[in-house]
Amino acid sequence: MNMRATDYITPELLARYDKPGPRYTSYPTALEFHEGVDETDYRQRLARLPQGSETVSIYVHIPFCKSRCHFCGCHTALCRDTSEMDRYVDDLCTEIALIQNQLQDPMPLSAVHFGGGTPTYLPDAQMGRIFEKLHRTFDVQPSAEVSIEVNPAVTSVAQVSFLSSLGFNRISLGVQDFDERVLKAIGRRQTNAQTLGIIDAARATGFGSVNMDLIYGLPGQTRTGFDNTLKQVCAVRPDRIALYSFAWIPWIRENQKQIIESDIPSRDDKFAFFAAAMNRFMQNGYLQIGMDHFALKTDELARAASEGTLFRNFMGYTVIKSKNSIGLGVSAIGYLDGAFFQNEKANDAYGQLVQKGALPICKGLVLSDDDLIRASVITELMCNFKVDIPEFEKKWQIRFDSYFSEEMAMLAAQRDDARQGHELAFTEADEPLMLTDVGRLFVRNVCMLFDRYLKDKVESRPLFSRTV
Repeated sequence: MNMRATDYITPELLARYDKPGPRYTSYPTALEFHEGVDETDYRQRLARLPQGSETVSIYVHIPFCKSRCHFCGCHTALCRDTSEMDRYVDDLCTEIALIQNQLQDPMPLSAVHFGGGTPTYLPDAQMGRIFEKLHRTFDVQPSAEVSIEVNPAVTSVAQVSFLSSLGFNRISLGVQDFDERVLKAIGRRQTNAQTLGIIDAARATGFGSVNMDLIYGLPGQTRTGFDNTLKQVCAVRPDRIALYSFAWIPWIRENQKQIIESDIPSRDDKFAFFAAAMNRFMQNGYLQIGMDHFALKTDELARAASEGTLFRNFMGYTVIKSKNSIGLGVSAIGYLDGAFFQNEKANDAYGQLVQKGALPICKGLVLSDDDLIRASVITELMCNFKVDIPEFEKKWQIRFDSYFSEEMAMLAAQRDDARQGHELAFTEADEPLMLTDVGRLFVRNVCMLFDRYLKDKVESRPLFSRTV
């Protein structure tokens, strides 16, 4: 990306495109899931998984946290009693066994991701139980990407070594910011020394990739303070950086009501944080990956982005292109054979189902042909900032301009801004649909044009975070 694309962004342009919209970790989004898709559908698709020739990826959700951060939008549960964790791990292992009963042979496993919650809040013994069960059930490939999200305040150096011994090879630290005033404002308890200690330990114990999550737009952030954070990040030099926009949705997430709204940076300041981060990271040897990730040029994610082979799923950007994924644990989402499945969101309901021998599916969605076609467009835009129209037409047996006539007309309508450098995308006959440098900054907005479900949504309060 042209590093000066941000120079074209005016307050008026931000106001035009700053609207609620999905992050498109899936299309259709989870809001479209319904109870008409159930355990029976799930069992049938598990039984139909091709044996041996294709791999699957797995997401394991650990919902427990020691304390609830004010900014968090994840599905979590506070826990002070290890017996509750013990019961949950029992249920999780039972769910894995129920899935195993549906498989003809152990499926090759190309990726495992532990998220939460705070996965490292689990005692080591329970983490080891889950890992052993996965290895007994699936054929974990030697090249598998095995990753975990960690909170530096709840993770010890000894734990990092233990995770490495289990086989974890990628670690993502939820840093959010290095400014301790900002951390206090969001209920985050780690110190900078803890963060740096975990990074050093991960590198010393053989993790192949050390990644860092940051959030811009948090309460109390200032341009000077955030610039200092960026300097510290570049000094540490993580392999990958996820730079997320703060999703302010207190009408959905009760914990966010602890944040004072007047402490949240303005839209213009928030975009300035992103622009400063993008430019600094690129000056320090990182490539922009999709809408909010950065990776060192030597990282496989950067190579995949350069080669146009990047993929995106519920875990974020990845080089692993497993068509099928299995979600384990409360609220987890998986994708099998053209359908999404989500587990029960309440710990008690989840446990009761698996104890009865039922797979804990509460809802899902079987994708139509139109869903699959639109999902393909959105994935290409989110990952590669372009759609190769001739290849796309060959794959889906459609005429792109005819199928997406309304969407292309909406894109063409904004070309009046091209003289000011505000054009989002362009294409010519038999050529790829390409996002401009400015369009890359607003990729969610472009994808929203191809989202059939958004057109029918009229809500009193937004269901998605804002795009800026």
